[in-house]
Amino acid sequence: NIAVTAGARGKVRFLDQVWLPEEIGHSEVIPEIAVRSGGISGSAMNGLISQIREREFNLGRNYSLIQNDVYSWIQEKSGRYYYNPTMIAGSKDLVVNEALMNHGGQESFHAHVYYEDAKAIFASNPQYKDALANQVIEMVGDFIMPGPYNFPELAKDFPKWAEKFKFPYMLLLKELSLGLEDLIG
Repeated sequence: NIAVTAGARGKVRFLDQVWLPEEIGHSEVIPEIAVRSGGISGSAMNGLISQIREREFNLGRNYSLIQNDVYSWIQEKSGRYYYNPTMIAGSKDLVVNEALMNHGGQESFHAHVYYEDAKAIFASNPQYKDALANQVIEMVGDFIMPGPYNFPELAKDFPKWAEKFKFPYMLLLKELSLGLEDLIG
């Protein structure tokens, strides 16, 4: 029986009024970014969008509250680094650059909210610290970004894009490691 934090009502408001509208905004702009940056042709993107709209998405595997928050923190922080200044520096398109900076800022905020909620769960349930830590470790060991299973037709391109846009793996791993150490202790 994990105590529900006093911020739970705020989390519902965050999801409904901030996170969901911003994520919908990403889905409207990201295809344009992909086409304008030369990652895919417009007709190929339109075909993918049609396929994607016809299927359901896998958003997790019956995660507990703490697992969901830590998964979301890792996913949002990883997304933040996808919209990386190094990637932006490779683009000469001012519209693409502005959209990437905007999305990166939103991902940073989302990551912050999920991380703070995870910290609140630990703080509100000190008697379950070990059990919570074990749930976090289990989830981290199984972590996969949502892209490969939600967009399998694009999964083969993710490593090429990461290399092309100089995805900062080491910086991301350092920040995640420090965050997990702070969270779990």
